[in-house]
Amino acid sequence: MTPGLISVITPTRRGGPGLRRCRESVINQTYRQVEHVIVADEGIDIQVEGTSYIYALNDLWRTPTTNKSTGAWPWFIGTQFTRGEYVTFLGDDDEMLPHHCERHVEAMQETGADYSLSKVEFYVDGEYALTIGDGRVAITHLDSDSIACRRETLRTANWQANGGNSPDFEMVLRWHNAGLKGCFVDEVTCRHNDGWLSTPEMRPILEAARAGSDWRKLMVVGA
Repeated sequence: MTPGLISVITPTRRGGPGLRRCRESVINQTYRQVEHVIVADEGIDIQVEGTSYIYALNDLWRTPTTNKSTGAWPWFIGTQFTRGEYVTFLGDDDEMLPHHCERHVEAMQETGADYSLSKVEFYVDGEYALTIGDGRVAITHLDSDSIACRRETLRTANWQANGGNSPDFEMVLRWHNAGLKGCFVDEVTCRHNDGWLSTPEMRPILEAARAGSDWRKLMVVGA
């Protein structure tokens, strides 16, 4: 473990412009002790430099029918290769705002917390849709991009192959239930670029958010 270093874990199957945007946001962090661990689900051509690393999933981590990784295993595998004292997570087409790592590390250091959560803005087709994050450990109140933790926190609970409908929530809930201390960064630190909300089944949630209604009532919420 490297003291002060924060490891950013990104699973990817696509590469392409989204991943380049993701990587640039990691490179542009104001916090300078950062490594980027990229877990590739299949052979893709990624050029890396500096403190960026790629680990390819092998057949042991893929389902035989779809040849895709099982559940949240790419996140889990990434945690096995981190060197940082702190760990955070970023989707392969999402972006960290420049202060993301700095604010999370500061929050954990100042409060002695084991993990931290922040606000995340969701964009659909380049247009702002909604903001997630209010400090509660509940489905729809946190996103994988909003989570950071001390490395040892992952010994209590890590990503699971077959979690519930929100494995990021399940992991944080297990930390919470184990009595670990969390803290909340009351500002937006990430931008989640998501086509998920534009699917027919999610469209009512997107429309409710844009109308200013309580869109969380349209989803199953965990305590």
